[in-house]
Amino acid sequence: MVIQYSIPSLLPEFLTYGFVSISLIRITVGLAAVSIGIHSLKTHPLAHSAESRTSTIRLLGIIHMGVGLLLILGLFTQPAALFGSVSFLATAMIERIKGIIPAHAIIPYIALSVITLSLLFLGAGPFALDYPL
Repeated sequence: MVIQYSIPSLLPEFLTYGFVSISLIRITVGLAAVSIGIHSLKTHPLAHSAESRTSTIRLLGIIHMGVGLLLILGLFTQPAALFGSVSFLATAMIERIKGIIPAHAIIPYIALSVITLSLLFLGAGPFALDYPL
């Protein structure tokens, strides 16, 4: 005898459109990555240092912008998610080690890293150029 438990949903009609949430997450993380990339290239304290052309922060800014654009388009989502997850963690570690951000300010980077890593397993979702057939 199998007993099944069900928890009623407040808005069960919305569960039908749950697949769209992956695209919303992908696009939102993509916009955040582009924003972080622009900040790293223009206004970041290390971006204007003497070795700015070879700065790691500058390189990570370019990676963030590339990852963000790929995520927004939904193109090469899984490789972009992997690169994005690693680059968000690297940015958090570098900024924390150099003393640019306080300890609690790495939490958004870690959250973005985990969300981006989840896109590696979830895929692009609908409204993407690499939607699986």
